[in-house]
Amino acid sequence: MNTPSPGTVTLYGRRFGVLADFPNTREGTAQANAFMQSCGKASVLKVSDRIYLADKDDHGTPV
Repeated sequence: MNTPSPGTVTLYGRRFGVLADFPNTREGTAQANAFMQSCGKASVLKVSDRIYLADKDDHGTPV
């Protein structure tokens, strides 16, 4: 499993903190799912070339 990466993602005019990100591959998807199962507050924020996970309670801050 990847180490959670610090950082942010901007989506729909709001900035969200990233708990973890994984490559958008079958293995990356499996890793993201395993991370979400182990961290009940994690959910998918954005999928592009990477799968970005954020805290469910993070509503983002306007940018």
